[in-house]
Amino acid sequence: MDDKRCGLLNLESKLQGWIWMVMLTASLLLPLALLELVEMTRGWMGKWKGNRETKKME
Repeated sequence: MDDKRCGLLNLESKLQGWIWMVMLTASLLLPLALLELVEMTRGWMGKWKGNRETKKME
């Protein structure tokens, strides 16, 4: 019984370690992903505004 419990605790601590690593990686990558999204949106808005302005000039 004790061996089984020790094995489960070991598995649980490994799982918590993996979850911690995933959360840490996600928290580091999230700001970069948001910045990339903002830059892409700015590019789309610039293209959209540029197209609208060229149509007005014609």
